Amino acid sequence: MRSHYTADKYHLLDLNCNSFTNDCAGFLTGGSIPAFVRDLPTDFLDTISGAALRPAGWAMYSRPSPVLPPSPGQPRTNPIASSLLEAVASQKRNNPPPQHPHQHPFPATKSLAGLMLQRPIRRRFRTLPTKPPRSRRDIHGPSGLRAVSDDSADL
Repeated sequence: MRSHYTADKYHLLDLNCNSFTNDCAGFLTGGSIPAFVRDLPTDFLDTISGAALRPAGWAMYSRPSPVLPPSPGQPRTNPIASSLLEAVASQKRNNPPPQHPHQHPFPATKSLAGLMLQRPIRRRFRTLPTKPPRSRRDIHGPSGLRAVSDDSADL
């Protein structure tokens, strides 16, 4: 099996993880995985989405060619990009961000929390726990949920 399942032989449709699992199950137990699992890639390609992805998927997951592209030598540096990167890095080193240990990290969250503490009355959408609903309309009401005013501080 080791020589049969190699990286260069992998193919999304023909020789994939389902094929490997089926062969392993056959070797270990003498059985096989269910056909609907083995045929998932083919079943997907029979759908509208699969048909649309077939050309791109076929090219992307086709077997790689045995000829590898030449490896690039030393990467070329762009002097403009290098100088821009150096300028940003030096500015960050010279002007570190101010440290405010008591400042909330997200001002919008802080203002929302403060607003919630200032408002004594809150609106909640829930059913009353002391009175069980009599019918489906009592549970959902005409608008879907029932609003209840609550003076407690918890949400």
